[in-house]
Amino acid sequence: LSQNRLDGRSIALLSKSVNRQNQISRLVLSNCSLDNGSTKELTVGLRGYDTLTNLDVSKNKHVSDRGAMNIKDMLKANSKILKLNVTGCSFSESSLDALEAALRYNNSFLKTFVSVSTGQQIFDVVDALANLGVGGDDDEEDEEEEDEVVKDNRRRGGSSDRRRRGSDRGKQPSRTPKKSNKSAPLSPTADRDWGDNSGR
Repeated sequence: LSQNRLDGRSIALLSKSVNRQNQISRLVLSNCSLDNGSTKELTVGLRGYDTLTNLDVSKNKHVSDRGAMNIKDMLKANSKILKLNVTGCSFSESSLDALEAALRYNNSFLKTFVSVSTGQQIFDVVDALANLGVGGDDDEEDEEEEDEVVKDNRRRGGSSDRRRRGSDRGKQPSRTPKKSNKSAPLSPTADRDWGDNSGR
């Protein structure tokens, strides 16, 4: 029914017609000049219609946050609706979050066991734990990186000490040159050469 101008009375008649059918799973009301009153009529008319799983009310710019609450009430009353298109409507972020939460409940197994409010509380706890888990993982990664840096520094320090000790063992102690039997003293050049050799 896209691009057909529908007022509140038209939506009420449409809802009655839909309720007489048992096989309509998708209803498209895109760009139909819907307003908040129209969404109210739609909510009342489709409250008990369990066959509907896909609802499209996109491109209805006159549907504001009050209309979003009407649609939310419809999602609560009809948990079979799994897909919802509200692109182009005049919704605030809080209204979009509320609709998302309702759809999340409808698409979960929780709707079989708990109410909407209880399901939302469970989702809030899960989200909070997930957020804490993300932060905890980051902290653990930082700690692991710090441990690796410390271990790496220790390894480097230990290898430097071993190299230093090895170089110390490789050095020969200084020896005093034996006196020559010759009467002539060592020349300065010969003495310097010997000193250079001992340092190698």
